[in-house]
Amino acid sequence: MSWWDYGYMITRMGRRIPESNPGSGHRQEALFFQAGSEGEANAFTQKAGSKYVIMDAEMISYRGKFYAMAELSGHTRDEYYGFFLQKRESGYMPVTLYYPGYFRTMAVRLFNFECKAYKPPFVNVVAWTEGKDESGKAVRVIIDVKKFNTYEEATEFLVKSNQGNYILVSSHPFRSPMPLDALTQYRMIYKSSQSIETGYGTAEKVKVFEYIPR
Repeated sequence: MSWWDYGYMITRMGRRIPESNPGSGHRQEALFFQAGSEGEANAFTQKAGSKYVIMDAEMISYRGKFYAMAELSGHTRDEYYGFFLQKRESGYMPVTLYYPGYFRTMAVRLFNFECKAYKPPFVNVVAWTEGKDESGKAVRVIIDVKKFNTYEEATEFLVKSNQGNYILVSSHPFRSPMPLDALTQYRMIYKSSQSIETGYGTAEKVKVFEYIPR
């Protein structure tokens, strides 16, 4: 299982037949990578008869393949991340904020968290309002940031808050704002020695995971 763009490369270098390739086009693999639970993802793995999942850093980047996987699985980018302006000393700066939906996807739980459980050391909640940039284009402007020690404290605040557009976010794609369970039927078996700059530090370019059926 991989993104269809890489099908011919996997056949040539890995001597394996992938679920799809540029000739076949998309064959529902986006539904696997955007699945919001391990059980949902397993249904596609089993249907495809896949034993391995091959990913690269492009597949979890909004500048790369992630937006295409979202669209082809019937979702929109607004379910996963958003672009905002935040006031700094030098003026308003653009920031990308990642929503809980991003961290629930199998793509992110595999590549970013390598199948492991994760507990955030802190959680941010932001409030935003509609504004306009210098060109008159509508933008979201952050007007408040609240930091909580735990996910439970943050969600309790969101439940009780009845003012402002408060949302749970993370400014870093490798730091979930909510706890994540470990994946039980996947394990990472390889990551490349070659790393790339992600805009948030470096990450291995390619990772391979094994599916372990029960």
